[in-house]
Amino acid sequence: MIFKEGINTEFNMNDYTGCEHKPEVNVTDSSFMMIIPNIRYNQANTNKSDKLSEQEMQALRLIENDGFATSETLTAALNLGVTRSYTILKKMADVKLRAVKNGRCIEYKLL
Repeated sequence: MIFKEGINTEFNMNDYTGCEHKPEVNVTDSSFMMIIPNIRYNQANTNKSDKLSEQEMQALRLIENDGFATSETLTAALNLGVTRSYTILKKMADVKLRAVKNGRCIEYKLL
């Protein structure tokens, strides 16, 4: 956020007691910059459940059977759109899968 002179912003520093990132104020001769982290972003990420959806479970079964999956093979096997297949694999790559680049194709394998 960029604040112009005369704009009053109120926030409570006590709201950031348990947070990893704290508000910062950087001051130079002619300006200042205030960085206020979004508290709700961290809270939303910690409240997400680790349960897999039915499509993600089907994708895991496919990878267990075939040894790997690409977005194209997942699209064909589960009758999904290309974007949805890519999104499922990308989401699971952060937790349960390993992405291996094979030429222009990315293969996802179990960890």
